[in-house]
Amino acid sequence: MSTMDFRSQVYSPIQNMALWLVAWLYNHVSYDDLLEALDELSGSQQSATGEPFIDLLARIRQYHQPFSQNTYTVPVSFALGGIGNPIGIAPSHPAYELVKQGTGALFFSGADLDYATLIPVETDGSTIWHWHESQGIAPAPSYLLPGQADKMLSDATRDAVKSIEQNTTAAKIHADSHALKASQPRLLVGSLNDFYEAPGIPPMTPVRSEKLIARANNVAAIVEALVSRIGDHSFDHILFPLGQHIRQARMSAVNYAFLEWART
Repeated sequence: MSTMDFRSQVYSPIQNMALWLVAWLYNHVSYDDLLEALDELSGSQQSATGEPFIDLLARIRQYHQPFSQNTYTVPVSFALGGIGNPIGIAPSHPAYELVKQGTGALFFSGADLDYATLIPVETDGSTIWHWHESQGIAPAPSYLLPGQADKMLSDATRDAVKSIEQNTTAAKIHADSHALKASQPRLLVGSLNDFYEAPGIPPMTPVRSEKLIARANNVAAIVEALVSRIGDHSFDHILFPLGQHIRQARMSAVNYAFLEWART
């Protein structure tokens, strides 16, 4: 498992792209701020239909409008895909192959038992946004509250670090300094946190969401540092389950932000 392979399991710019897009949808950021953030995150923005990106945004707003004053229903949700976290689209869905290309999706509930799927796919330094409308009920979002997701991530991280330290200590006599450093993974993070935190989230993101994303970033940086130092598959059975908890934390943080913005 390479560093980049693990990174793809625990991080995607789609997390922050979703936050900026929905913050704009609820009028918390301007169109110019949205475009600036999206461009910094994933290059130029294009619609898969070839229409101007602003026209796609107008369609999203129009689709969302019937629910914009409903404080009891959050008609938009976010999902991250990865090992142990299927996004929930059936193989027969027209967007199924696109979800496999990307790493996440946004779901918008419609007014008549329909929903829309929005999938950004990075291609050659730009992002192509795919919008599909379908009949039925949108896939259920992550229902874990930030506190629940935070506890699960903390427990999983503590267990993973303990297992790694025990496994490394048992082989200490035969380990070189390269492996010995891996027995203290928190010391290996370095500048990786800066990568995960750039370019940032909307300024009005709820504190609970912000803190949970920061924890997910920190754990992801710790594990990526560990993977880059070890460079083998010794701890795959520990690290990949941890990646699932990191993604869960990110989804909980984003969906909680959506809920709070819908209420304000």
